[in-house]
Amino acid sequence: MQPTDFVKQIVDYQKVTFNSTFNTLVRLQDQTENLTATYLEKTLGLPQESREAFSQWVSAFKKGREEIKNTIDKNFSTIEDFFIPAKPAGETR
Repeated sequence: MQPTDFVKQIVDYQKVTFNSTFNTLVRLQDQTENLTATYLEKTLGLPQESREAFSQWVSAFKKGREEIKNTIDKNFSTIEDFFIPAKPAGETR
């Protein structure tokens, strides 16, 4: 096994682990959002401003979450470019 193959396996493992964990957290956060939204809808006497604040908070949170995901993906790409050189055309190993 070439050293670059070993590094590629490590990076691939880290990417899969991160994506799995991230997707699980996204599902958990989305479920929490749905439960909270349902609760707020059924709460009598709750000012509209509170509902709007919740909506803005959810939007900001999702935007931040996507920015983190994009940054991590970009950094994985940088690591791959740095440690795993492109193979010349026609080379299979």
